[in-house]
Amino acid sequence: MYNDTLVSSVVSKYDVIFNDIADPRVAKWIGFGHPFGVLAVISMYLYLVRYYFPKYMRNRKPYNIQKIDPSIRPLSSGSLRAVSLQDFENGWSITYSLDGSTFETTPKDVTTLHLVWYNAVLKFIDLLDTIFFILRKKDNQVTNLHLYHHCTTFFFGWSATQFIACK
Repeated sequence: MYNDTLVSSVVSKYDVIFNDIADPRVAKWIGFGHPFGVLAVISMYLYLVRYYFPKYMRNRKPYNIQKIDPSIRPLSSGSLRAVSLQDFENGWSITYSLDGSTFETTPKDVTTLHLVWYNAVLKFIDLLDTIFFILRKKDNQVTNLHLYHHCTTFFFGWSATQFIACK
């Protein structure tokens, strides 16, 4: 009896969060509409950087990724600058809301929503940073703080797109 009540309570809360509070404009976007995608990405990331890649690299020489890694950083920082510039051009007058009361479809609001989504995509790409550390055998740079930073910034980027309505 108690388990039925607990399960129905959890299902009810999940339904409220992802059907009533979440932004319906992103419900059909890849990775949105439910938390399973973002949790799977974070779980896979932690598995890869904590277990798989260190074991894979144990008896191997460091990879020479000098052609890939330097091109990712300027691309990432340049993209972040472009997002910031676009946000500035779009206007700082947009307010954000967590109450889910309104989900406007004005061009300004939709543009801002896409910018927030693009920021989440950049945080996903930033997860590669850790994999590059391991492939270069720079494991000492993969600290718990580093992993916490990458997981939380990716999760918060996803959460901002999923829940913060632009109005």
